[in-house]
Amino acid sequence: MLFDFYTRLRRKKLITAAAYNLPLTQIQIGNYLGLTAVHVNRMLRSLCDERIVQMEKHCVTILDLEGLRNLAQHEAITDTGERALSEAAD
Repeated sequence: MLFDFYTRLRRKKLITAAAYNLPLTQIQIGNYLGLTAVHVNRMLRSLCDERIVQMEKHCVTILDLEGLRNLAQHEAITDTGERALSEAAD
């Protein structure tokens, strides 16, 4: 989601740096992604601990764009594979 928002804002030329405002709470992010707020908190903390992103007062700063891109691509592949398996089981 963080990488998706970054690429959309960048494409529309609404941002020029690797930072943007994200005026959402962790509960709202969880609702958007279909995750619990606890899971969102853990994932954001993990991204911060790994120095991939920095989040402070609703401001996202991407510290490692390539790392975030790789994570986003990996998740997309994993998610697609899980969907294909669950559809095959039905």
